[in-house]
Amino acid sequence: MTETLSGALLNSLWQGSLLTLAVWLVLRRQTRWSAATRLAIWQVTLAVVLLLPALRQLPLHRWFDSAPPVPAAAPPASAAPAIDFAAALPTPARPLVELPSEEPAEALLATAVLLAAFQLFRLAVAYLVLRRWKRKSQPAELVPPILLARQVAVRLSSRISMPMAVGYRHPAILLPEAIVRDLTPAQLEQVLLHESAHLARGDDWATLGERLVRALFAFHPAVYCIGRQLDREREMACDDWVIARSGCTKPYADALARVAELSLPDRAPLLAAGAGRRKEIFVRLEAMLDSARNRIPSASHPLVLGAGLLLLFAVAQSTPYSYLFGFGNYHRRHVVDDGQTRREFKLRGDVEFTADDQDIAHMPPGSKLILVAGDRRAPRQLEIESQPNGEITRLYSAGGVRQPYDQAAQRFLARELSTWLRNEPINVSERLSRWLAAGGPESALREIRTVTNDHTKRLYLEELLVKVPPTEELLRRTLRAAAEISSDHEKSTFLVNTAPRFRGYDGPVLSVIDTIPADRERRELLTALAPELPLVALPRFASSVARIDSDHDRAEILLAALTSSGESQSALLTVVPAINSDHEKARVLQHAATLYRDVPPVREAFFAAVHTISSDRERREVLEALLRRPALSPETVNAIAQAAQQLTAEHEREALRSQLPAQPNAPAASQEAR
Repeated sequence: MTETLSGALLNSLWQGSLLTLAVWLVLRRQTRWSAATRLAIWQVTLAVVLLLPALRQLPLHRWFDSAPPVPAAAPPASAAPAIDFAAALPTPARPLVELPSEEPAEALLATAVLLAAFQLFRLAVAYLVLRRWKRKSQPAELVPPILLARQVAVRLSSRISMPMAVGYRHPAILLPEAIVRDLTPAQLEQVLLHESAHLARGDDWATLGERLVRALFAFHPAVYCIGRQLDREREMACDDWVIARSGCTKPYADALARVAELSLPDRAPLLAAGAGRRKEIFVRLEAMLDSARNRIPSASHPLVLGAGLLLLFAVAQSTPYSYLFGFGNYHRRHVVDDGQTRREFKLRGDVEFTADDQDIAHMPPGSKLILVAGDRRAPRQLEIESQPNGEITRLYSAGGVRQPYDQAAQRFLARELSTWLRNEPINVSERLSRWLAAGGPESALREIRTVTNDHTKRLYLEELLVKVPPTEELLRRTLRAAAEISSDHEKSTFLVNTAPRFRGYDGPVLSVIDTIPADRERRELLTALAPELPLVALPRFASSVARIDSDHDRAEILLAALTSSGESQSALLTVVPAINSDHEKARVLQHAATLYRDVPPVREAFFAAVHTISSDRERREVLEALLRRPALSPETVNAIAQAAQQLTAEHEREALRSQLPAQPNAPAASQEAR
């Protein structure tokens, strides 16, 4: 199955609409078929329309085909044909509209989902409204005129203007209070008989199912049109049921006409059975009085079965022709256009290529490949397409003029196909093995650096590290090639996937990380790299952290990287002054205070960072966190006291002084600070 879900749905729009139009034209002329039969045929049509995307894939025998047999593959280069096949090859069946990619179809699918959600919400509201009407209604001293399989109550409501059958688990017949007062007992019995017919036929459940389908496929014009026909034929089938039950048309027609006169022109509730519009009631009256119309209340099973089989046969036989008028999309498309020359690659379907990337090995039906290269005004173009019957056509043109598929066309295919496939994530391992066999790792790296697709380049580099024993030179050259990847996501993915291979090469790895402009990607990489870094690499790591623009991201990296190692702390704390936000500085320093190593390098870096905090409150909170550490040296306590003296607010200074431990040299330090 080469057709995507979005493409299949897109194609089913026009196909279902055409099928619905055909059924409507047939039923419009078949007035001798009863309303129940027509209703069943429309229900079968709805099922076929919904299943069209799946039915078109069934391997059914086709009596008709849209294309004669054509050669399944191109002739080999060594045996080029001497005759011109251009005139002999048939024009392949192609879609009327070919989408450049799946994006328009995916956008349509997203819109359809939103529309379906809105319609389902409307159904939920309608269901709650019906439940409220039923709950607020009053019992009527009436009973259904026939015995029903389910227990049905008759109730009166002032909130409705049309009689309706409200079903499901506890069905009821709701009657407007005004209509009950104005109808005669005989007319009221006819109305009750019609609503009872809906419940006896199970129309409440059928209406619920159809409304759900119409909500889910609200974007489909055929489903909407079929839904209108179902509502109309269902009411007429109930009319026939009532007439067959009573044996007389005129009393029922009088009752229906009287209901139409008394009813307000309100819109019928979505989920109510038997509640029609006034205009539709007059159409039913006209059909009811037509003596030539078939009034049998039951469906003709042979006719319905025959109609269903005929629809399935039509769908199966029209599959080859669907490509003539349908939508085609390409799941891969690349275009390079500099204004003078144009190179284009478009691919649809699960196409398999030969091992040397110079031809096609297999194309399932519906697949297509287009290659374009050359002068923008008159490029060379090759179209290879697998027809619905499995045959393959190859059309080659130069400057808009049809050319035979000869050796020149084969060379064009081999050159362009190999150029584009190296940029596609297809057969990466096999292609890299050929490059390694031809020229070794250095040659393979040169080939990889010519790849323009970032995702594919990453796959090549990762595969290279798997296939070739790593040497220092290979690892450094691989990192240089990775630095050329423009996609932040692909570059960071490469570094994450290959991290064990580059242990001990922290400097080159950090250089690659520095080429990533996105702070989030760099933060994730530096955070993951921090636990594995040796002490010698910490100054370089701190430099990479300082290059990040976001204060929050810098703080998050430092929070993850800080450890109880004194050398680690002294190196990382030098980054704190580069953070502009006092809040982020304080977060890092409060965490550093819990890991504080009371040694001169850490003390110097810690208090240098503290003095860069301009907020008295933030600075006091950091120093208080440090004071909670046990066994602080006199030098650290003196440094805290000096920092307290530099606080601008008097209450902040006093709050911090009150927590200072008594030290023999504290007064001297205080005097010295003054």
